[in-house]
Amino acid sequence: MDVKFRFFLVWRGWGPLALASLILPTALLAIVIQWSIPAAMLSYGIAAVVAGAVCIYCRNEWNQGSGEHMMYWIPLEIWGWLWIVLGAVLSITGIVKLM
Repeated sequence: MDVKFRFFLVWRGWGPLALASLILPTALLAIVIQWSIPAAMLSYGIAAVVAGAVCIYCRNEWNQGSGEHMMYWIPLEIWGWLWIVLGAVLSITGIVKLM
């Protein structure tokens, strides 16, 4: 059986940074989840908040005089705020479960 995976990425400028910024948090999750799921949630949450901050910082630096940086028609800054909210929720959940 021949299975083909087809997907497409729509971006403008440095928009793929929105997805690339989650590589480190996901790798951290894969390592820490072996010991404790709540600790993995906490570590992923903190790393996602940092990834979101990187997206927001880079978007603000790069958009001075140049075009927008987007991924799937969503500006890079919005992706950053989404990662920050996701990270905050996972961090709080991880802290609650660790107590």
